Amino acid sequence: MLQGKVFDSYSDILDSIKKIEEEDDVYLRRGLTQSIKSYNNRKDVKTKLDPKFEWRRVQYLCPHSDKGSRNRETKGLRPNQNIMASDCPVEINFVLDSEQEKFKIAKSVLVHENHQVSALHKKGYARKKHMAPEALQFAQDALSVGAQSTRLRCHLTKKFNTNLLTKDLINIKQSLAGNEVDEWIKTVEILKVLEEEKDGEKSKNVVQVLQDNEEVCAIFFQTESQRKLYPKIGKVVEMDGTYGTTAVGFSLYHLLCEDNNGESQPVAQYFTKTETKEDITEFLRLFSENNDVSVTKVTVTDKDCSEIAALEQYFPGAAHILCDFHVLKAIDSRLNQKVGDKGLTQIYKDEIREHFRRAMYAETPAAFEIEKNYLLTQVLILTKRNIYKRGRRKSSRLLPEQLVQYRVQMDETWPPSSADVWKWYHEPTGKEIFQKTKRLDSVIQLLLDNILVRMNERRLKQIIRENRFPTNSNTNPLHLKFKASVTPYAWNLVKDQLEIIKKKKTNYDFILENNEYNIKSRNTTYLMKSDLSRCSCEFFCNYELPCRHILSFLSKENKEIPTGRYSQHWLDGCTEDGVAVESSITPPTAVVKKKKKRQPVTVREQYNLANCLFKKMAETLSGMTASDFQEKLQLFIDIHNLIKNEKPVRLTSEAVEKEQSSPIDASVVQDEFGDMKDQKERSPVKQNHPWNRLRLSRALKKRGRPKGKDKSLFKPFHERSKKRKMSGKRASQTKKRPRHTVNRMNIHKYLFIIYSYRLYLDE
Repeated sequence: MLQGKVFDSYSDILDSIKKIEEEDDVYLRRGLTQSIKSYNNRKDVKTKLDPKFEWRRVQYLCPHSDKGSRNRETKGLRPNQNIMASDCPVEINFVLDSEQEKFKIAKSVLVHENHQVSALHKKGYARKKHMAPEALQFAQDALSVGAQSTRLRCHLTKKFNTNLLTKDLINIKQSLAGNEVDEWIKTVEILKVLEEEKDGEKSKNVVQVLQDNEEVCAIFFQTESQRKLYPKIGKVVEMDGTYGTTAVGFSLYHLLCEDNNGESQPVAQYFTKTETKEDITEFLRLFSENNDVSVTKVTVTDKDCSEIAALEQYFPGAAHILCDFHVLKAIDSRLNQKVGDKGLTQIYKDEIREHFRRAMYAETPAAFEIEKNYLLTQVLILTKRNIYKRGRRKSSRLLPEQLVQYRVQMDETWPPSSADVWKWYHEPTGKEIFQKTKRLDSVIQLLLDNILVRMNERRLKQIIRENRFPTNSNTNPLHLKFKASVTPYAWNLVKDQLEIIKKKKTNYDFILENNEYNIKSRNTTYLMKSDLSRCSCEFFCNYELPCRHILSFLSKENKEIPTGRYSQHWLDGCTEDGVAVESSITPPTAVVKKKKKRQPVTVREQYNLANCLFKKMAETLSGMTASDFQEKLQLFIDIHNLIKNEKPVRLTSEAVEKEQSSPIDASVVQDEFGDMKDQKERSPVKQNHPWNRLRLSRALKKRGRPKGKDKSLFKPFHERSKKRKMSGKRASQTKKRPRHTVNRMNIHKYLFIIYSYRLYLDE
């Protein structure tokens, strides 16, 4: 490595550096560098260099050299962890000769000083290859579950006596997570497994990727087990979305049902970029193509109007109800609103809430009408006072009659409590989805694992019940046949009704009129059919299981509970085993159907459309280099000047036509992002698959200061000021000073005035 030695490329320099490290038992680190790109971006450079050389100037130093790190403390930077300064003079400088187009050694010092040089000393350096296998495995396991790199570095030093840089740990974590370019490649591999043929038959899993200009907009998938399970448990379907589930900005929509064990089961998944009515409609269209939606009788959502409208289109025979939680939340927010400076008193708010809850959970139409009439009168009163204003949104109605309508009618099917359905949704998705990485491939894999675990759990519960040891139970012999025909969850619900009969010791009077029994309770009157197949109480409307009225009648007649007369939903066993589904008819890819945009008419509409366009352009321009940014910015400035002067704007389209006519090679595009040349060898995905041409778009970053109280860029400062204010308030509350007392500051002022007045009199 003498001064003046020539190298053809940067790879030859790396080979020579590695050779020196092996021969001398040392490590060399890269010091000051200057890339070809940064050199060409300079304004004073007239002759541009070829970017294939990558570097214009490269420096390699000994780790014990402190060159370039002395001024870090003066600049407010922390010391570099790669440097163990002991004034070692070893230094090799490589400079690109633009005329010969080769690298030359401008300076070369190879004698190490002030530190040891040996093979044993080399193992003491902080390098990953010097770590013990168990230490490296521990670091990978800890980083995969979200451990902090700095704390893990200290723990490795204490437990395994190995030194590793925080930067190296961050690199290990990134290698476990994968690069952004590999995210869609790994996602395709997972989706390809769902689409593979089995035993020569087409896959029964449904997978479709929706794209727009080769950019992924939505992903729909439904497994074969979900398609078999839906016809058996799909009477009530709940739909809701979870936002921000992935780093690329996808929202996750679920269709959920309750199985015969009382647990939530997802039956379809849909990732989408936007949450409009068109996107949700496309989700339900794909679901209805591969499933018999006539099974569903009730749908449950929150107060999202787009979800309600989409469900009405593809589930026309199903009744829709709102979630109890969201309805009560909307009522609270509406009552807390003020018009001007006027508002409602707390007593009046509590009174309205109480009557609204009675209307929601009314067990008979008569009780519902009483509460409804009361609330309507209050609406008229508040309207006259100009305090109450009806909301614009359909979901903000004060009286959602649908919540009670399907519980009180005897001929309607089984709607459960929507509060339970809301609980079903958050249990399977909340904990599994919100990981720190939020990568699309990992989220989809977690969802598939969740589906597999839930299906296996259903079978495991059946096996446990079959192999359970017999116990001495006090079950009535008349109930044993019905108990064996339903699941343990359903029998526990019926058992609770039997406990109510025993504790209250109530004797119902059954009066037969027109093939119906009138049952007079303390507050209301229930109707029960003569064949004991229906009852108007809340329990039967929610679960379609024998209620306390039916059980009381059977005990009086000394009859056993009929097995095939009630809902087939609660039958014991995995009822989906005998269901046969056809192969998927959905194509793997489709183009997103865009809604025709209305042309802007007013000046305000034109301004909003132009504002949205230039925001997207600003996001694109902000990621460019300084020279490219100035060039593109000057282009738009010239276009703006031409538009202001009412001159024609003409752009040449030769480059665009040439780019569109030439075929794009996927491997060439991947090479621009990194070392992806061996993609064909690494990836098992077929190269001619239509998913390979697609790409993921990154989510836009939020710019500007965050809105809201104490959410600015200086949060610690606001927290300190808040503590000072709170401490001042506590001091003023604990000890109040009288007005006539004089504090210490005023005493000094008065003494100074008296002293100066005496001096004046002496003079």
